[in-house]
Amino acid sequence: MKIYFKVLIPIFITVFAYTVLTVFLGPKGIYAQHFIEGQRDILVNHVRSLRQTGEDLDSLIRNLTYDPETIAIYAHELGYIYDNEGIIKLVNFNSGFGKSLNPGTILKIETPYFLSDYICKTIAASLGIIVIIFQMLAVRKDGYFKKRS
Repeated sequence: MKIYFKVLIPIFITVFAYTVLTVFLGPKGIYAQHFIEGQRDILVNHVRSLRQTGEDLDSLIRNLTYDPETIAIYAHELGYIYDNEGIIKLVNFNSGFGKSLNPGTILKIETPYFLSDYICKTIAASLGIIVIIFQMLAVRKDGYFKKRS
């Protein structure tokens, strides 16, 4: 084997291994991209559900602020008024009532899993060194068989 092949093969394998690892498992690789796209879809769905919850809460606030029938129903449920009684609305008076309002849920964002650039380079360099060692062993093996015959 020519000397330039002995040099080019480990370099080629090192560069090829680094390229494959970076493209598929690196920080900007295909696996990380699919993971981030999945997280984006989860976030979009979560924002939609929060928007719907916000709209529901806004309509409840509007009904409790402006609709006398809704105010009367809630006041009757809470025991503030009884049948055939009138209601007086106090301005700027906020009091909590027994209904539990859900403002939304918390979404925990997961960090993407990927191989760092340092690990990709280390694995690629290790493969290059392993190829060099195999080439050295192959040369010794060929030399050993040539001596014996």
